[in-house]
Amino acid sequence: PCIRGAVTAPDSEACTRIRLTLLHHVWRHVLCMEGDEVVVFVYDLSGGLARSFSGALLGKQIDGIWHTGVVVYGKEYYFGGLGGIESSAPAATPYGTPVQRLTIGRTQLPREVFQDYLSSIRPQFAPEKYNLFHHNCNNFSDEACKFLTGHGIPSHILELPLEALRSPLGRQLLPLLQQSFPEDFRGANAPLAGASELLAADAPRGPSSAGAAL
Repeated sequence: PCIRGAVTAPDSEACTRIRLTLLHHVWRHVLCMEGDEVVVFVYDLSGGLARSFSGALLGKQIDGIWHTGVVVYGKEYYFGGLGGIESSAPAATPYGTPVQRLTIGRTQLPREVFQDYLSSIRPQFAPEKYNLFHHNCNNFSDEACKFLTGHGIPSHILELPLEALRSPLGRQLLPLLQQSFPEDFRGANAPLAGASELLAADAPRGPSSAGAAL
């Protein structure tokens, strides 16, 4: 692949276009051109309910159920489980009004090379590839922002599924999730392979557990 993590299969035409565009990118940078701003729109799919009720329901405060889209070149790009990679006018997606607008940086890459990049990863982000834990809208936004600017989205958005698993209710549901989604938890390369160990390390150790250890 011409860019690690961006192209999953050899595509000589796409690679040639990207190489030529990277040369163009360097030339624009030399000329001190500003480029295009890259902004991430953040939506709360819970409509504020997560902030209000997560403490009581999960036993852990979660401020929102985050969906993100990448706004660049006058459009918003996002990944969903129904249409794969989609685009619309900014803030005109089915997810309501953004609660945050995070400026990630600027890109000197022209729109055409970004479109080629999206074409190259479209099979990777097909609707059937959607996974709530590790291959969701926020993972797409993170990869797209890294391609455009070299910087990803904030970690607290990416780590939301793990934060939910760290809650008391999440710990109780973990065995059921491991049975329902074994490919996410089992095997050295599974996205959540270390979740059980991480949650065990986070677990509070009370006097009774200390006595048992003695």
